[in-house]
Amino acid sequence: APTPAQGPGAAGNKKKKNRSKNSFAALADDADAMADDASAKDFGPDTDPEVPKGAAAVVLRHREMRALVRIALSELASVPEVETVSRALRGLLIWSVQLWNLIARGEDPASIAAGAQPNKPPEVGELLHAAGDALRALPTGVLQPMLKVVAKPVNVASLSSAAPAQPSGDAFVLSPCATLVTLVEQSWSTFTSPTWVHGKRTPSGLVLESTTPVMNVIWILIKLFRIQCFKLDLKPAFTHSYLCPPLGEAGQLLRGLPNTTEHDVQTVLNCILEEDWVADPQKVAVRVLLHEASPAFDAGRQGGE
Repeated sequence: APTPAQGPGAAGNKKKKNRSKNSFAALADDADAMADDASAKDFGPDTDPEVPKGAAAVVLRHREMRALVRIALSELASVPEVETVSRALRGLLIWSVQLWNLIARGEDPASIAAGAQPNKPPEVGELLHAAGDALRALPTGVLQPMLKVVAKPVNVASLSSAAPAQPSGDAFVLSPCATLVTLVEQSWSTFTSPTWVHGKRTPSGLVLESTTPVMNVIWILIKLFRIQCFKLDLKPAFTHSYLCPPLGEAGQLLRGLPNTTEHDVQTVLNCILEEDWVADPQKVAVRVLLHEASPAFDAGRQGGE
């Protein structure tokens, strides 16, 4: 199995050197490099995802178990608490990266069922068979929850002012103290509000932390689309997007974001399609899209900024 790169620069160099070695070995390198890059910049170098071992590997290879993990992470992403959402976004990023790596290494059960040999890179048909089956969950199961928390973050103030639940039977309800509620409200408000740099409004912390996980999902689906085009000897272009229904579904979700036009979505997709690996322009394009879809952007426009 490919060894995860040690950083963005190393990933790029290694990828260029080994490109002729195996047309699919670099796929896992790319995904690992993206996670390494996200870890180094957003979460700390001690959290770089590695090839899963033990129980984690068992869960990843089991369709129902990994689906339950994904659902749990998606639910946690909707909890209006900074650390919870940050960890959930990080978890969805790693979940997506490791799922793609599993497919690219030919270790997904669908690959094995299609005839992939252990310790041997999968053939194109085997990879496409596994990817088409496993990646269907990415648009609605991973991308949609992340877009929702960015475009419509929960208003904690409205939750704290809601009438308390009434106990039934012998049950009783625990209500957090006012101090705890205030702390959560303040931290969440700061996290979802724009930041200011040299007097200019910039994306919120929530948008910044969501950028890499969102881009990762789009990148994986576009990578799948490129392989499908390669298989059919077609030039990768969105006129052939019908080949990859999950990518089309992801595009529809992006078009449904507030303040987002068809041109905005095509700009992001084309930016990612044009590159073989993750680069700064791709991150900027996704970050701008998410920022303009966030309430912080609307607040700035209403304020005349």
